[in-house]
Amino acid sequence: MGDARPYPPTSPDMRRRRRWRRRARVAARRTALMGTGGVLMVAAVAATPTPLPGLGLALLAVAVYFLGRGSKTARRALKWSRRRLPRLSRGLERIKPRLPAGMRRFIDHSAPET
Repeated sequence: MGDARPYPPTSPDMRRRRRWRRRARVAARRTALMGTGGVLMVAAVAATPTPLPGLGLALLAVAVYFLGRGSKTARRALKWSRRRLPRLSRGLERIKPRLPAGMRRFIDHSAPET
C-alpha cells in the first residue's frame, strides 16, 4: 500500500507533450471552424441573389456562427456589423427561431446594445 505517487504518474516531459497535443487540437479545431465558416460565407454571398432569399440569409447566419466560434475578431466584427447595418441585424433576428439553440444564443450574444 505505501506507494503515494499520483496516478497516472506524470513527468515534466509528459506534461509538455500533453500541453502540445492540446494546443494542436485547439489549433486544428479553430482552423476547421474558420475554413467551414469561410466556405459557407462564400456560398451565402453566391446564394443571396437567388429566388430563395432566405437561403442566403440562413447560410450567412451559419457562416457567421462558425466564424464567431473560431475567432474573437470575427465576434467583434459581427457586433460592429450589426450596429452599423440594422438590416443585417433584423434579418438575423428574423431567421433566429429556425436555427438550433447554440446558434440562437450566439445571435443573442452578438446583438448590438441599444
